[in-house]
Amino acid sequence: MEKPSFPRRFFSKGSEPASEKSIGYYSNNTKLFESLVALFTDDEWAELEGSPLGVFFRFARRTFNWASMIVKCILTCQIACNKPFEIWSVVGHNPVRFSLNEFAHITGLNCEYTENLQTPSCADVDEDEFSEFWHKLGVPLTSARESTATPLGMAKLVMDLEEFEAYPWGRVAFLNLIQSVKSANLSKHYVLCGFVEVLQLWTTTLCPPSAKNTVIPMPLRNLRL
Repeated sequence: MEKPSFPRRFFSKGSEPASEKSIGYYSNNTKLFESLVALFTDDEWAELEGSPLGVFFRFARRTFNWASMIVKCILTCQIACNKPFEIWSVVGHNPVRFSLNEFAHITGLNCEYTENLQTPSCADVDEDEFSEFWHKLGVPLTSARESTATPLGMAKLVMDLEEFEAYPWGRVAFLNLIQSVKSANLSKHYVLCGFVEVLQLWTTTLCPPSAKNTVIPMPLRNLRL
């Protein structure tokens, strides 16, 4: 039987870069969630977990062991893909895809398309009037680095709970993650931004059954305390 042919791999088999350091990532803000747990009552926390963004709160309260080597392995097995919002890797002789569809299935977050994703329209709020409010929330509306500034339109969504909960935050989270993966130099130590744990959960769905006992295999939408 003839082996299937794929686009070229990033690294030929056996020449993958050595995994000397763990992947750095910024999505595990334990201090923030510890403060929230101490601040809210059980009923208030349950309401947060049941909200459209509840997956983040449910996930934060579970014990999750970040397995950097698993994610590194799947990323170094990538094959060339010109599409900006998906990656392909090879597992055995099978190509596997990670895209918005897989991200949405694993997290259960709202990933629907919306126009002006980074500049949503919302109720007009005086930026100067609420400057102290933004400061308390730690929202850097201006920054020397454009990549770390929070778009004012997105920050204003917190003033309207209905608009905030209906917003496709899953799409925002996916874009942050996939752009970080696409720009990573896999030959060196690199840092990923966004909900990077999803990459590990996605990888577990590709593992043989015997290997799934070492990591969390279930979709995040099913995570419950």
